[in-house]
Amino acid sequence: MKYSDYLYFWVKTGQEITAANEIKMIFNNEVTSLQLLIETFFRKQGKVKKETHLAFPGYVFIATDINNNAFIKRFKECFYRTNSILRLLCYGDTSEAAMRTKERAAIDCLW
Repeated sequence: MKYSDYLYFWVKTGQEITAANEIKMIFNNEVTSLQLLIETFFRKQGKVKKETHLAFPGYVFIATDINNNAFIKRFKECFYRTNSILRLLCYGDTSEAAMRTKERAAIDCLW
């Protein structure tokens, strides 16, 4: 499924998965969260260990077909019903929340 917009939230660090689940629940699964993970390898006491963690701690990326204005209206309900979301990131003083084309291409390349 191809989504028209990617949006992102600033959330409390460590509560990214909780926030993503709350967003999906409030939006009745009309959104999909993008889990961008990084695998790192390190050596400790002669053994190589692998760790997986979020690429962008404190942020939740979602994909949706909901248009920008409708999404922002529905986001307000989401914001007041949860303690893990700090804010929806927009561009400057505008209400443009959808990710710009260059940023979306970078995320698509990583994801």
